[in-house]
Amino acid sequence: MRGTSESRPLTQREKHFIEVYIRLLNVNETARIMGISVSSARQMAGRPPVISELKRRQHEFARLNRIDESWVIRQLKRVYGYYSRNPDVPGAPGAMVRTLALIGKRIGMFSRSGQADNRRLKDEYLRGVELGLSQRLSQRLSQRSRQLDDR
Repeated sequence: MRGTSESRPLTQREKHFIEVYIRLLNVNETARIMGISVSSARQMAGRPPVISELKRRQHEFARLNRIDESWVIRQLKRVYGYYSRNPDVPGAPGAMVRTLALIGKRIGMFSRSGQADNRRLKDEYLRGVELGLSQRLSQRLSQRSRQLDDR
């Protein structure tokens, strides 16, 4: 039986799984293309060497494309800004809430358990609709951005 250590080499089948999964980012579709069961694909995706290689490739992709936390937050702010200027676009309210939730989660506005305080999120959203980014969220984003710049 093979070990589950991250340091063991990848099998040919795991390498093939990674190549297919990287293109699709969907375990079910990866299983279909490889001709294996979904449960086998999920099992393979959970193996430490596969997880390690996927993370390595994800970090390499981000490095090569200069994508970091501050870039993602800037893009989320742009998305929020677009929908706040165009509230009649279908799906705008949901997109704004989701954008605020992603930003808020990233900067640690929610409880330790990771569950959003729904009342606070709703209040932030309602204020945000009226004012663009709420002052409190804007301050937190600025503070977080300064922290990232100081690194």
